[in-house]
Amino acid sequence: MATNTAIILHQDGTVSEVTYTDAQSLNTLQGAVGGWIESVSGYGFGMDAYANEEGLYTPGLALNQHMARVFGVGIMGNVVIPKVTDFKRKKLAKLGILPA
Repeated sequence: MATNTAIILHQDGTVSEVTYTDAQSLNTLQGAVGGWIESVSGYGFGMDAYANEEGLYTPGLALNQHMARVFGVGIMGNVVIPKVTDFKRKKLAKLGILPA
């Protein structure tokens, strides 16, 4: 069974990765953001990205430091980017989210 990698942009400014199978994708994305997912792809990523759908109303979620610094938007909680490829890694490095 093929596996994928997702990058999690944590609200505190750290970054981590998780591997998952296609069968685990929804559970993995929801687990990464702590709830139902909502697309935040329109903020300049040029790739799929998801945040907690109820981020503004969920206790304990803070402003995502990556989204605020890079895109100037107020997304609360973690943001997850699924199915990371070399192209996506290079783009995230160019944005200053991943090391070059």
